Amino acid sequence: MSTIRDVWAEPGGRVVLTFTAEGYAADQETWEDRWERRSKRLFPMKRLVIALGVTFVLALSIRGVIGALSEALVFPTAVVAVLFFLYFAIGMILRTLPEYVGFIGFLLAIVTFPLLVIPAYRRLLLRTKPPAHERRGFVHAGRIGRAEASGDGEETTVTLWFTDGAWIRYTARGPAGRELLARFRHLLGDRISAG
Repeated sequence: MSTIRDVWAEPGGRVVLTFTAEGYAADQETWEDRWERRSKRLFPMKRLVIALGVTFVLALSIRGVIGALSEALVFPTAVVAVLFFLYFAIGMILRTLPEYVGFIGFLLAIVTFPLLVIPAYRRLLLRTKPPAHERRGFVHAGRIGRAEASGDGEETTVTLWFTDGAWIRYTARGPAGRELLARFRHLLGDRISAG
């Protein structure tokens, strides 16, 4: 079973696809998925490391370790160093927020342990999903009449036509797009053609 995030479904919006040997499940993106996608876009790890490095270099220059700064430049340099450090700190906090929420949920589960015998409470607290083949968005591979794949390496589109006449188009970029194409080729075999 494999999961692909950052997939756009037309119609349907952004989804998370989970593939099994019998088919796939299309689930709406959760708040955690949206949060992770947005925080990675606004605070990529490379920029965070650069911001921390710039903060470190500026702090060393203020302290006089790397050359001496004139009195007029100390305050502006300190302001820039603080701004870079704030970008780094806010980025790290926002990128790890879902883990904090999960830890709080874990603590809540420990405190309310006797209530975990109630299935609805257990699902709410632990956020467990049923198996892919039992989900509402599960599509058995036998329901797919044919498929067409197209892409330029950067963006991949897979269009599925179902046996009942309906269709859906999935689009993904980068590694998610390559994984999308590979999973549908594995699932459908010769029913998928190049567009």
